[in-house]
Amino acid sequence: MTTPESTIKSLQEMAFETRKGGLYLKAARLFRQAGEIAVAHQDEESRIGCLFWEGACLSHAEKNEEALPLLMEAAASRSPAADPADIYNAATKTIEICLRRKPVVFCRKLIEQTQYWLETNRKEEWRHKLDCLAGELDFYHGDYETAYDLLLCAWNVWRDQHPCYTAVSHLVWLCKAAFRRKDIDNLRKWVMTIESTKKKGEFDKIFATESRLLLFRSERTPSNDFSVAADLAVSAIDHLEIFEGITGKELIPCLRILILASRWPDVERVLAKHPLGVTFDALLFLGDERLCRAREALGMEVRDDEYDTEFPDPSEKISETKTGLQFLSEAVSFYEQAMDEAGKEDDRLETDHYTKTLNERLSRVKRLETAVKRLMIL
Repeated sequence: MTTPESTIKSLQEMAFETRKGGLYLKAARLFRQAGEIAVAHQDEESRIGCLFWEGACLSHAEKNEEALPLLMEAAASRSPAADPADIYNAATKTIEICLRRKPVVFCRKLIEQTQYWLETNRKEEWRHKLDCLAGELDFYHGDYETAYDLLLCAWNVWRDQHPCYTAVSHLVWLCKAAFRRKDIDNLRKWVMTIESTKKKGEFDKIFATESRLLLFRSERTPSNDFSVAADLAVSAIDHLEIFEGITGKELIPCLRILILASRWPDVERVLAKHPLGVTFDALLFLGDERLCRAREALGMEVRDDEYDTEFPDPSEKISETKTGLQFLSEAVSFYEQAMDEAGKEDDRLETDHYTKTLNERLSRVKRLETAVKRLMIL
């Protein structure tokens, strides 16, 4: 005999399987159907659980405006019938979204409120998710030292027990912070840890690849054969493309690898299929891509503008001068377009990190332009 409970369970099982395949919008619809049945039969535990999972699936599909109200409603539940893990997961998912969209004061307040919820509900052992999010906020702020310390503290209290991030999805943030700190020893350590850790789902596999790509970049030298890294990046792009809601921004780490390998046809193909939009990260990347093309056109080594520290002037023998200068002009155009977005991010996060980053890029371009024009006169 079919009961409301069995129908809800069946819909949830189908939704979880659909989610595993990357069909997030379909999974969200199934969770919504299950939630509607839960509402009709006053099943508060299932209703809150379905609200969280529907919101999480919508977020994975980049439907954050639709996801936030659902997640915030689930996070605000104080029903004794609701599963505390669902409430907490909804709260942390809300924070994840807000870290990329809301003012830093708002984000810190959400973290404080959720910390208070953990304390009042005697769930302090779940704090590792919240500590990780606090580290992510400092990462977005551009304070990579503090971010790394917080992320490390979070990892030290991490527990492989629901509710939690998977080990890989937590460790990938330590890899990102170590990369930004140019801490190659710890980056190598965390990548090795990830690669020896069991992967729980497709996202873990993607995060593992992303971490390995960061290590490739940090270990790159002019004598290195970067084709293995480029092939891995292409494979990662193919993997990401199976997921609903994929946008160009998720592909930028892979595209940076392809640039360093001078795989320009692959870069052009991906950008034609997945336009990046006009966010700060997108415009910064597009400027970097033009700057790297300029260096290559001028007969110089391609550099990693996010990681390298030395940016030498061109040698006395330069080639394709006109093309190189055109690429430099296009790089400046993208960096200047990004200035408004940088200002917004600096205001939102109460920092000068984003504008400073752009000014450093523009300074590199100007120096290179000056050097090229000087050589043209000689």
